Amino acid sequence: KLVSDVAFLGLDTRFQRSFFEEKERTHIVDLLGDSQNEFLDQKLEEWANDKSVERVVVLTSIPVMFQNPLMAHIAYIVETERYCAHPDLKVSCNQLIDKLIAFQVNSAKS
Repeated sequence: KLVSDVAFLGLDTRFQRSFFEEKERTHIVDLLGDSQNEFLDQKLEEWANDKSVERVVVLTSIPVMFQNPLMAHIAYIVETERYCAHPDLKVSCNQLIDKLIAFQVNSAKS
C-alpha cells in the first residue's frame, strides 16, 4: 500500500502459518515462504523503479531485530515461538535484512 511517499508491506512471519499444514520441520526454517519471497522481490523492484516512493515500511508478525540469541531462546521456551535471533531463523532473517538493505542502497543510487 502506498501512502504519500511511503510504501507499506505486511509480511506473515509466523513460524506456524496454518494448523492444517503439518510438515516435518528441520532445524533450518524459512522466515518467509516461496510466494512471500517472490511477492517481496516483486514489490521491492516495483518500488525501486517508482520515483514517488521515498521510504518502505515492512511490518512483520514477529520482531525482526530481536535483542539477542539468549532472549530468543527464552521466548522459545516460554512461548514456543521462534524469533529472528533464534538459531533456526538466523539465516533466513539475515537474508530478509540483506534484501531490504540492498533495496535501500539501490534506491539511493537512483
